[in-house]
Amino acid sequence: MSYFVTLLAWVQESALELEQGFEVKVLLGPASHAKRAMNLTVESDNLAAELLVWDSGEVDFNTRVGDGSPVMRHIEIAAPDDLIPVLDALSKFLRLAQ
Repeated sequence: MSYFVTLLAWVQESALELEQGFEVKVLLGPASHAKRAMNLTVESDNLAAELLVWDSGEVDFNTRVGDGSPVMRHIEIAAPDDLIPVLDALSKFLRLAQ
């Protein structure tokens, strides 16, 4: 399973949670780029979260609550299953920030 399949599966599995006042966008970057990426953004009136996942195993996980400063993290993962703890952290952020 690829990083992108793992991310899309999480979005589908989390649909009920994400439908609770969030705007969700998933974009896949062009295949012509040397490092292809998929971008997930989740936003509401008072928070924003973004995951940018590259097919190389790099992940940018950015969050912001209200007008506060963004918290930006860069994570290196080795396998698609390594993305699951990052997605769990995103779920936790969404629950706590509501």
